[in-house]
Parts: sequence; structure tokens; C-alpha cells
Amino acid sequence: TGVAVLHYLQSITTHLSLGAEFLYQKMPGMELSVLSLAGNYRGDDWEVIGKVGMHQWSLCYVQQATSDLALIAEFEGVPMQGESILSVGYKYDLPKANASFKGLVNTQWNVCCVVEKRLDPLPASLTLSAIISHFSDKARFGIGFNLG
Repeated sequence: TGVAVLHYLQSITTHLSLGAEFLYQKMPGMELSVLSLAGNYRGDDWEVIGKVGMHQWSLCYVQQATSDLALIAEFEGVPMQGESILSVGYKYDLPKANASFKGLVNTQWNVCCVVEKRLDPLPASLTLSAIISHFSDKARFGIGFNLG
């Protein structure tokens, strides 16, 4: 069981980048591979990211409100399932604490939160996450340790 993801993004101009993503997942009795095309257009304090795959698409807008705060809106669609999801969120950096907070709420009544703390001088970070689904009355919590 495992997942491998390869990304390639090439700058075309100072504002435009285009690329592709390949995902391969192996599970007991099943293998899955997905190829997606992606694009990124960047302004001075905003960015639009689009991705189109064989089974889904997404469009994301990021507005850098201040040097520490970014506001995010994302629209995703899965045409084969007749499903679409709109999400709004934020990312707030605390440079003095080497930490960041991310929050998100979407149209499936999910509320997500991630706290990431960089462990200087080590090349590592500690991540705490939580997802609460008000629609299905479920909650998931996680902890992660990233090297690099």
C-alpha cells in the first residue's frame, strides 16, 4: 500500500506557470493512476491556480491580504459524481514563533484547522490538524512530523 505523486511546473512568463501532476496509488487488490494538467497565474498580491484531471477539476484564488495573512477561495468539481465543493479559508503566519495557522470551511459542512510549527534549527516541522464534519457528525485529528 502506498502513494507516489510527481509534480512538474514550468515558468512560461514571469506571471504564468504550466505543468502536470501524476499520482499513483496502490492498495490491496487495486491500483490507480491519475494524470492532471495545472496552471498558475500570479499577480503582485494574488494568485489563481487551476487544475484539470480525468475525473475532477479545481480552481483556487489566493489573495495576500497582509504580509502574514492570505485569504483563499477554492471551487472543486467531480463531474462523474455530479458533485462540487466551495471552500473558503485563511493562512496566518507568525514569523516570530516560526508557526502558521490554516483554517477552512466548505459547503459539505467540514471545518478544518492546521497548526504547523517549524522546529528551528532542525530542518523539521510539527503539524497538528483537525477536521470536524457537521454533516456526518464525525471528527478526525492528526499529528505529523515533517523532515526537510
